[in-house]
Formats: sequence, structure tokens, C-alpha cells
Amino acid sequence: MASRDDDRRGTTPRNNADTSQVGQPAHLPESLLLRELSRRGIGLQFAPALEGPFLDFQKRFFLVQARCACVAALILLLILHAASIWIGHAPDRLVALQALVTFGLLAPVLIGAFFLLSGERGHQRLHVAMSVCVLVAGGVTLALPTLYAGFDAHYHDRFGEFTLVFLFLLAGLPFRVAAVFGAGLLAAMGLRIAVLGLPASQTLSGYFVLCALGAVGAAACYLLERAVRRNFLTEQLYFGRSVQDALTRVMNRRGWDEAAGRAWAQARRDQIEVGMAVIDIDQFKAYNDGLGHPAGDDALREVARCLRTQVARRPFDLVARLGGEEFAILWYSTEASLVDKLAERVREAIESLGIEHPAGGPLTVSVGYTHLVPDTAVSVDDAYALADSAVAQCCQCRQAGQHTPDIRSNLMDFNLNVGGPLGLIILILDLWAIVSTIGSRASTGTKVLWVLLIVFLPLLGVILWFFLGPRAAK
Repeated sequence: MASRDDDRRGTTPRNNADTSQVGQPAHLPESLLLRELSRRGIGLQFAPALEGPFLDFQKRFFLVQARCACVAALILLLILHAASIWIGHAPDRLVALQALVTFGLLAPVLIGAFFLLSGERGHQRLHVAMSVCVLVAGGVTLALPTLYAGFDAHYHDRFGEFTLVFLFLLAGLPFRVAAVFGAGLLAAMGLRIAVLGLPASQTLSGYFVLCALGAVGAAACYLLERAVRRNFLTEQLYFGRSVQDALTRVMNRRGWDEAAGRAWAQARRDQIEVGMAVIDIDQFKAYNDGLGHPAGDDALREVARCLRTQVARRPFDLVARLGGEEFAILWYSTEASLVDKLAERVREAIESLGIEHPAGGPLTVSVGYTHLVPDTAVSVDDAYALADSAVAQCCQCRQAGQHTPDIRSNLMDFNLNVGGPLGLIILILDLWAIVSTIGSRASTGTKVLWVLLIVFLPLLGVILWFFLGPRAAK
């Protein structure tokens, strides 16, 4: 059951942002990835937990290819139209109708798809945009031979073949979708032949070639998707191992840097409060020396599990093992008073594990933490440095025998203790410069210099107060 503190902190970011972009990266279970890699059979469908992430990966994988396919299709339309004029010797009216169908209907669709796929979220529109392109291209494929038949002209080009190649190899559609479109197109073309009753010498051989090309294209599309799916599994497996600590199954330093950077940027854009804590296990070297490294590994796993399940349970909170016995937590969208309580809860939760230390008593931790609203003048590394300095002070106090469960470090201390005096000194200098300029008999150049100082010093005071004053300390 969620605690009241978790309820007050909320269950979603204030701007309803996608949590995969804000907090803990969505690592897919390694066991599931390995099981899919070892699976045999001709089926392409993954388990439900993997199919959704794969479809997103597939869209990104084929995005550039789909944009290039739109450009290539437009160039091909020009070539086919020029060939029908200069080689086919079609009547002028037929050429005009063909231009109306291809450049008035298909070309705008291809251009629109290109610009849709070029946007920031182009990958999300890939399947819809390319499906519309395939449907319109299929309609043009059926319409052109019908137009030629109405003028008793022979249909020379191979628009149907190019449409099948575009569908199976360039559009980036899933195999099952491409197979449905391909089968529907070939069936419609066969129905067109039966309805129009065109001479068999002009139709049956061409239709047989289309069916053979469709079969080869479908096989190529199947093998391509199978290879892309395997590539997805191996990439996710290697990525998970590169950003996840193998011992504790929380993020490692690399994963922390990437995820914390994204969360910090999101919080800075939306002016959302962030809490950060650095946790250091007390006297962990003595624990390892006394009980052995296997026992130390077990203790690290228990600490990581406790942090992940008791004090950083939301999907956009971050937990990482930064090295050795040091852990870090980032609480997204959390008030200052709650950060104090959460830091205390960290200490209490670790002690409640009941892990006995060889020196006597339970295993304990030192917690240093900070809370602030991210600003352009403060980076995520600065916040980490504040929390790390706080935990260093906590460790020193423990070594001196003082009981200090946690120490808070806040930018407010620096802002009020440094920003305020600096602003006061600048104002005094500014007043002195004004009095000196008015009452002096200095040269014109000296007076100009004093005037510049009079203008510059207030501006410097405003800048210092802006970055070091209450705005950065809220």
C-alpha cells in the first residue's frame, strides 16, 4: 500500500510527461529477451511485453528509409511519365489523364508523407503515412491499365511491379500488414483482368510476373523483419547490461548519468522540484573484511532492493549504484518537506533490514541530500556534488562519534550567505561612485569611466541576485 507521502508527491509528473523520458529507463527483462532469442519457429510475434517496444524500435529503424522511399517514388513517377510520352507514343488526352492520376493524386500523398515523417514525431506516424501511400499507389496501379484500355492503347510500364517493391521492401510496414496489402492488391488486379476482359496475351503473363514478384517480395519482407526483430533483442540485451548494475539490478553510473540528465532537463523546463540523495553504507570495508565478499554482495543487493521498493517506488524516481557501497536517488516532483522525510525513511529502512555488522549492531547508512528547482545556472552534477558533500560531512560526524542520521545541503545557504553580501557590497560601491563623480573635478575621460561603472555595477548586482537569490533557492 502506498504511503501518504507518496500520495502527496503524486503518481504522475505535473505535465503528464512520458515517464520513460523522465525517470527510470524501461529495461526489458533479460530473461524474456534471452527466451525470445532462443525461440525456434517461423512466428514473428513477440510476447506482449516485448511487442510494443519492438514496434516503436521498428518505426525508428525504418524512418530514414521510408523518407528516402518517398523521394525515390516521386523521381520514378517522373521517369515513368516521360517514358509514356517519348517511348509509348500515347495519345495526348491519355497522357493528360495519366498525369492527373499520378501527379494530381499520388505525388501529393508522397510529398505529404515525406513531411509527416520529417517531423519530431515522424516515427509515430510511419505506419499510417506509408499505409496511405501504399493504398493510393495500389489505386493508381489499378487505374492506369483501365485508362489505357479505354483508349485501346497498350500498357507498357511496370507500375504494379514498382508498387510491390515499395510495399514489401521500402515502406517499413510490419510483415503481416504488408502481406495483407500485397494479397489485396494482387486479388484486385486479378479481378480487374476478369472484369475488363482484356486479351490474355496482354494480361496473363504480366499477372503471373506480378504474382511471382509479390511472393519474392513477401519472403524478403519476412526475412527482413525477422532480422530486425533479432537485432532488437540483441540491442536491448546489450543496452540493459551497459546501463544496469549486474549485482544489484539497479542503474549503474552510466545509466544514472543518462536518466538523471533527462529528468533534470524535464524538471528545468517545467520548473518542477527535485530531491537528490547520496547514500553511503557505513563501515562497509569492515563488513567485507569480517564476513567476506559474498556476504558483502548480499548486503548490497538487499540495500538496493530496499531503496527500489520502499523509498523510490514511482516509475520516474531514480535509484542507482554509483560504485562500491555508494548509491544515489533522485525524487522527481517532490516538495522540500517530503525530501527531509524520505531521507530519514532511507536510514530507517536500511536499519530495519536487520543486517548484522561484525562491529556490532545493524548495518547503517549515511545520507546526504539536497532539494531544489533545476535552473540553467545549476546542473545535475552540481546537485550531486551538494548531496555528496553532505554525505561526506555525515560520514565525518559518524567517525567522530556524533549521531547525525542525515545532513541536508541546499543551494539556499549559498544563495543567502553569498548572494546577499555581494549585492550589498555592489550597491555601496555604486553609491560611492555616484558621489565621487558628482563632487570630483576629474577629467572628462575619468568621468566617463565612472559613468560606465555606475551603469555596470547595478546590472551586475541584478545578475548576481537573479542567479544567486531567492529564484534559485526556492
